[in-house]
Amino acid sequence: MSNCEHLDFYKNHGIISNPLIYKDKYDGITSDIDSVCKIVQGLLLHEHDGDLYNFAIPETRKSELHARKISDILNQIFSLDSGPILKARDISCRKIATCRDFSLLACSILRNAGIPARVRYGFGRYFYRQFLHDTTVLEYWNHQEQKWHYADVSTTEVQIIGHRYEVNFDIHNIPNDQFITASQAWVKCRNKEMKATLFGGGSMREYKGLWYVRNKLIQDLASLNKDEMLLWDCWGYPLINKMGVDPYEDSELCVLDKVATILNNHINDIQLVQSIYLDQNLTVPSHLLRG
Repeated sequence: MSNCEHLDFYKNHGIISNPLIYKDKYDGITSDIDSVCKIVQGLLLHEHDGDLYNFAIPETRKSELHARKISDILNQIFSLDSGPILKARDISCRKIATCRDFSLLACSILRNAGIPARVRYGFGRYFYRQFLHDTTVLEYWNHQEQKWHYADVSTTEVQIIGHRYEVNFDIHNIPNDQFITASQAWVKCRNKEMKATLFGGGSMREYKGLWYVRNKLIQDLASLNKDEMLLWDCWGYPLINKMGVDPYEDSELCVLDKVATILNNHINDIQLVQSIYLDQNLTVPSHLLRG
């Protein structure tokens, strides 16, 4: 597959990133990555960041986190404040969101402008010492440098200036050693280069291990097929074993090893990425895509 074909795939919307009736709301947005991230941050509030702004998020608003499609996310945004998308909302009028929502909205804006973009699931080194916490970032094509860049859309200047996280690099061009994709994490764990318990998530870092890395690997594969799922969406292999149980069946490990190899070494071979996704234990079931 030529480089042009690969980029064409990611500059077009999938079912989830399509703004539908809200497409015209994107008018006037510059495609500069810093500007896009600033706009997104003015519309969304991460579910764990209310304290940064002395805002206690009402329990009744936690349901906003379950909006899967970007059209539903935009509906929530404009229901809270009908102003133009370029207008930063008051904290109390920002949609409650996860890092996935920040990345997805930025991805939708860039795709709408014809810029190749995709949402990636993996782990960040810069949140905690000695623990790689799961996160979702935007990966966008930098036309000037002719290469893909990672951007953390949900980490704001407030967090960086306040030293909430140890960020001494451009957060919109994350170094490869600071964001570890789920496929890279899988290989490091399988090859015993790193302990699987160093990778995980949860507000208390209570979820960790190879089973958690597997779940993110499957989510990343889905996202690379333009099915950008909620952080807690589970299907296929994650439903076969109980939460917290590491995969141990040779048949499952063999398939997951193959997925990791493809994503690490042939990520831009769209036909290959799509072919492995056809496995019934990997592909997102239709009822989740409809929801």
